[in-house]
Amino acid sequence: SPAPAMHAVSLVDPTSHYPALMQLVNTKISDPVIAYIVDCVSETVDYGLERADSASSPQTSRGHSRTRPSSHQRFYTFVCTVLSDARVSFPTVLVALAYIARGCPRLRIGIEKYASERVFLGALIIASKYTQDSTLRNVHWAQCTRLFSTRDVCRIEYDFLTVLGWKLAVREEDLLAHREGFLAAALNSSPRTHIRPPMEGLVATRPHTHHRRASSGSVPDLEPSSPQSSEGSVSPPTP
Repeated sequence: SPAPAMHAVSLVDPTSHYPALMQLVNTKISDPVIAYIVDCVSETVDYGLERADSASSPQTSRGHSRTRPSSHQRFYTFVCTVLSDARVSFPTVLVALAYIARGCPRLRIGIEKYASERVFLGALIIASKYTQDSTLRNVHWAQCTRLFSTRDVCRIEYDFLTVLGWKLAVREEDLLAHREGFLAAALNSSPRTHIRPPMEGLVATRPHTHHRRASSGSVPDLEPSSPQSSEGSVSPPTP
């Protein structure tokens, strides 16, 4: 039988890629990396909520020590849990951050509840499905969150796809945009005030099968700034 067709990108010699990118994708998921992810998502959510101080937060502060509200600490724990239980690789995280940055200008969030969790999870699921030949089903993503139902996860994924305009291709520049930020976060060794679960929790484990999850009605939609939005929205209309 004929060999299966390969995408042109798969035929590119790895040595032709920018060396800094190859170094970046080999980064290990660590405490500073998670702190940087949390800060990136939190800044995007602030923008989506149209908070007045969101534009004044410089990117150079990502991953650095600062006072964090309890919701920020809860989100940090959520990120650790999902990355651990879903066995997420760093390249997938990097693509997810590229999606979050791309969606930021079009993101409008009507309700703050679980906003950071929804943005992060939506981008991560899409990144995993776009970059991996074999990935988790949404029922398993729901188990990994220990928070959302399968129905919630499906809606979160669809809403974030709508925010992205279903345009999922990524370029080297999209990924390298985070290189300096990760380096700065890794160099920051001062203690942080948010929750720091032991890093052995990031060792791959099987998704748990019984968790407390939020009901579907309690999870509002993410909406793009355009008039289009997912059908059946339970959240109030946003501009």
